[in-house]
Amino acid sequence: MMTMRTFSRQKKMAILAALFSAAAVFALVRSGGSPLAASKGILQIEASQQYLQALWQDSWGLIAGDRDRRGSRAQVEQPCKFLPAAVQPRFRLTREQVLGVLGTGGMTLEGIVQFYRRWRFDTTLRYVLPCSLKQGLLGRVAEVPALLSDVFVREKLLVKTYDYDPRMTSAVYYDAVGAALAADQTIDGLALPFSWYDWADLSILDDFIDLPEDEKPSAAWVVNRYFPVDELFRYESAFGRKLFDTDRAKGLVAEYYRSKTKFPPMESDVVLDVGLYCLNSTNPFLPGFECAEVFPRSRPEVYHLQARTRLYTRGPIPYSLTFLNLNGPAITVPISNTAAFQKDGTPYNIVYSGMLEAYLKRNVNSFPKMPRRDYHFENLPKFESMWNAYSQRADKGSGSEQIRKPLFLNLTEADFEFDAFTKLRELQENGANLTAHQKGYMSALNYSLHNHFADCDKFFTEAGDSTDYQHLGHHFDSRFFRGAIAYGEIRARLDALIRAWLSFTNSSNLVTWVAHGSMYAWMYDGLAFPWDGDHDVQMPIRHLHMLAERFNQTVVVDDPTVGNGRYFIDVTSSITSRIHGNGKNNIDARFIDVDSGLYVDITGLSVSSDPVDTRYDWLVEKFWQERDNGTTFYRDPNLIPGVTDLTPKELLEKEKAEKGTGVTESRIRHLTGLQDELNRDQNDFAKMSVAERYNLNKHIKVYNCRNKHFTTLEELSPLRLTYFHGMPAYIPNQYLKILRAEYHVPESFKTMSYHECTFLPEFRLWIMDKEIDRITNSDSSSTIAEHKIPRDHIEGLTTNEVKQLLQNIAVLPEAEDLFVYLWNTRHITLFRQKEIELQYDKSLSPRKKAELLDAFVRDRRFDGIYKDIFQERMETNFWNNLLSMADVSFPLVLEELKQLHLDLAKELFRINSEMAVKELDWEAEFGEEKPGKYDFNKYGEHFFSMGERSSNAIFAADPVDRGQSISALYRTDLEDEFKAKYKDRKNAAEMERKRKEEEERKRKEEEERKRKEEEERKRKEEEERKKKEEEERKRKEEEERKRKEEEERKREEEDERRQNEDMEHKRQQDMGSGQKQVEFTHQHE
Repeated sequence: MMTMRTFSRQKKMAILAALFSAAAVFALVRSGGSPLAASKGILQIEASQQYLQALWQDSWGLIAGDRDRRGSRAQVEQPCKFLPAAVQPRFRLTREQVLGVLGTGGMTLEGIVQFYRRWRFDTTLRYVLPCSLKQGLLGRVAEVPALLSDVFVREKLLVKTYDYDPRMTSAVYYDAVGAALAADQTIDGLALPFSWYDWADLSILDDFIDLPEDEKPSAAWVVNRYFPVDELFRYESAFGRKLFDTDRAKGLVAEYYRSKTKFPPMESDVVLDVGLYCLNSTNPFLPGFECAEVFPRSRPEVYHLQARTRLYTRGPIPYSLTFLNLNGPAITVPISNTAAFQKDGTPYNIVYSGMLEAYLKRNVNSFPKMPRRDYHFENLPKFESMWNAYSQRADKGSGSEQIRKPLFLNLTEADFEFDAFTKLRELQENGANLTAHQKGYMSALNYSLHNHFADCDKFFTEAGDSTDYQHLGHHFDSRFFRGAIAYGEIRARLDALIRAWLSFTNSSNLVTWVAHGSMYAWMYDGLAFPWDGDHDVQMPIRHLHMLAERFNQTVVVDDPTVGNGRYFIDVTSSITSRIHGNGKNNIDARFIDVDSGLYVDITGLSVSSDPVDTRYDWLVEKFWQERDNGTTFYRDPNLIPGVTDLTPKELLEKEKAEKGTGVTESRIRHLTGLQDELNRDQNDFAKMSVAERYNLNKHIKVYNCRNKHFTTLEELSPLRLTYFHGMPAYIPNQYLKILRAEYHVPESFKTMSYHECTFLPEFRLWIMDKEIDRITNSDSSSTIAEHKIPRDHIEGLTTNEVKQLLQNIAVLPEAEDLFVYLWNTRHITLFRQKEIELQYDKSLSPRKKAELLDAFVRDRRFDGIYKDIFQERMETNFWNNLLSMADVSFPLVLEELKQLHLDLAKELFRINSEMAVKELDWEAEFGEEKPGKYDFNKYGEHFFSMGERSSNAIFAADPVDRGQSISALYRTDLEDEFKAKYKDRKNAAEMERKRKEEEERKRKEEEERKRKEEEERKRKEEEERKKKEEEERKRKEEEERKRKEEEERKREEEDERRQNEDMEHKRQQDMGSGQKQVEFTHQHE
């Protein structure tokens, strides 16, 4: 019967091909026969993230008929999902390349295991493959030119894209700097071209750029929340790869649903104006479009494509490149161009700027002909040559001489003050001789000094509005955001970020220290919390200005012996505003990873006029008690009276007085709202004027950042040298006191849980709760894990349980990344535990403790806890190729890898055991070059050992020396004295206030009584007046009535008289008329 051991590589590959073909047929059937739909299905096959996990699962499901060494399938738990043949053709390696890496042993079982150990458990930077001229620079051209010089003929445009390899770019630039120095040029007199195409990973653009012009995507395609599905699959089919993997199903389904249903579009889609963000472009070096802005609600993968295009064409062109050297000063070289593209439309990359052509002329003897053998760009020898040339120069230009870090670094009051107006005048007077950095700095100072804090717009923008990524997007700078990346890559990049920042500040003689959550995390194990998405550091304001003047807008290039990181330094334009203000610019600067957008938050501490935190009320009282008429009154040198020292309310009043009705309603709302916000966040000291608060804060030596985090000089100074992520770093002298003002800090070094993670003191690490559930195997759900540890035992593991837990982690496929992390952090976390022991050893005199700590921290070197990202990808690809070519059975590989893990677990347990019994060989374990002076096992405050069930309160307070008390360190007696005085004065003031309030109350009551009496008197007078008026009214009414009655009587009498007269008159008339009638009758008779 054929076994896996004898199963031929050809047959394995045939079966793999058949399986892949079967997958294609299955996809075709499910798609209804559409080849495009079938290709969509194949493209959606997800690659494994856990390589060992994928291997650990038996391969009988992949290679039919194979059995384990015992010939039984019953031992097989799960089919293997790993497809070693599914490697992109462009990254397919030849057998000769693989054998060249493995050496004489070849693709044997031993060689595979050795490479696996190097890949997963050694983060030292070593490249398995060289950077090749033909496979790198010319790997994307349709046809390799006959002459190497043809590459640089602009009319031919042979090379529009080339594979991203940071080694090629750095080799070219190191060589250019070295050649210039050798030719007796100065660094400051040198200027080099720059293109983001060379210094950031823009590889997502390459396939689009290489498309025929009529097949390139339009702006309308890229400016969306989601990639339009049909076009996406067409491009992916053409490229032979997926454009994105992370959260792929959600992105595809959401867009398909939106495009195929008849539901009305979302409001944000209705108002989308493509032209505001992106325009079509026919430039052959562009992907068919050019992005001026990024549509902020794009999903991460869409955001990625837009942001990389914008970075390529409109990204900030740095003022300089700063090359780091882990063992020496940094070299800063100016940049010659200010635009991304030349007048003829070609980019300023190494191919079209002349940099590469000059390099090849100096280094390839056959130029302009093509070399017979492939040429390799070797950046490390070029780096060494550059530094040799630099070290021989007397005038080293912008490079900074590295100073040996002291164990204790004293800070002064002057570090926290800066006269920006004086600096601005100095720069203006020296205008003709300013560097590009200084010109930008001068412009920022001028802007900052003459603008009110209410009018400072938010400087930094994050990718926080990216659809489906709002929960994490705020941790990424929008300009450098490269879409959603895996958790492991985030941690690796954050590790490289902080290491590079510490290396940069060390080589540039800039003072910085770890702060906030980063300092809180350091306290336990010298590492960041696994849930933190950034790092926090602080600087004195004087050094923040040094950073701005010398390095703002530089790209920092990591030491090539350490990694391939590139980082952009960006300092805000409102650097002189040192108060919280409108709250939009709490961060002063950022150190940004250009290939992800992750960053280090940098804040400056300075004297300011922000109301001091009430925890320093005793210092205020001390100052008030001790001041006299001769006490200097300090004024903020960076404020313009009547302009930038106004409150928002005062500013609004001023604008109304100057503009009248010209002040808009939105402006009124803005300033009124800002004043209301400031009023809501006030304390006792807010009642003082701006000038009074600045004077007070300066006298009591209290400094703050723009997010209202206050600390004193004596809490900060002297800074203590330690290690953070394996790099020399400083932390404040009284770090626990500072932390407790910001966080609830437990007193013990013990098992504790937070943010779905648990700190295991036995491993000195925070581990995700779901990982702990898996590795304890408390529910016996795993048949691979050999041990079952009750979940509640995590609170206090026995020595044997620690051993069993390590063995479980070693053999569980799902815990591979955790096991690698445990191994790669062992020295850093051990160092931190011993450092805590030495810091808290109260038996040591100050001098002895300082000697021990200095010897302990001096000149140590820790590798990163993660591999360089570029190296990791290269070795992962090599591993894939190795497995696909190796004629070795998978079960044997798995067995050997399992044994390797168990051996490493045994080694981890040995280290912990020796640490517990104080027998650890520190010299051997940490690879010291020469024997140390001290046996560190003999020193240190014992507070925790593996297997102990004892409690400790090691973090109850900051460490003190022998003969020193914590009350002396914290000046508790003095604090208590003046707190009592402050309290007494405040109580007295309160009593006086209440007395005055009582007097005022009584006075008001008396006034109220008198007022009421007066009101009553007036009321009665009014009533009497009204009564008299009423009586007078009635009298007058009565008189009027009588008058009217009399008048009526007289009228009636007059009427009667007249009536009588009329009747008499009428009677007489009647009588006269009758007489006349009688007479007439008599006459006619």
